[in-house]
Amino acid sequence: MDMNPTVENPAVYHFHGHKDYPDTMVLTEDDYLDFLVNISRDPSLIPPRVQQALAGTSLLFIGYSLNDTNFRVVFRSLMEYTKRSVKKKSVTVQIPDKDRRVVEYLTQYFANSGIRVYWGDARRFMAELRERWAKAQ
Repeated sequence: MDMNPTVENPAVYHFHGHKDYPDTMVLTEDDYLDFLVNISRDPSLIPPRVQQALAGTSLLFIGYSLNDTNFRVVFRSLMEYTKRSVKKKSVTVQIPDKDRRVVEYLTQYFANSGIRVYWGDARRFMAELRERWAKAQ
């Protein structure tokens, strides 16, 4: 896969496949388990340019639950790439859990991996990000 992203033409990598390439799609639980096994056995399945991006840029996770075991498995494999990074700031957007202990635990757990947890919904996060971006310009 040839990826030379630009601002005008960014690269988008679909970890769980793309509808235009049905044989790449992860649809069933067995597909998902196969995906995890294959990625752990052969990291070269992720294109080098994507590996570089994971290792050298900030990451933003929106739409995943930090309580979700599936996400945490994928997250841990991504963290293998970011361990080689120059410690860019990464953020995950999460809807707050009603149990304060869960919030505190997950905040600390991800802080240990260099990821800040933004507790709020995606709409509020994007509004605040847009506002901060405008102020910085």
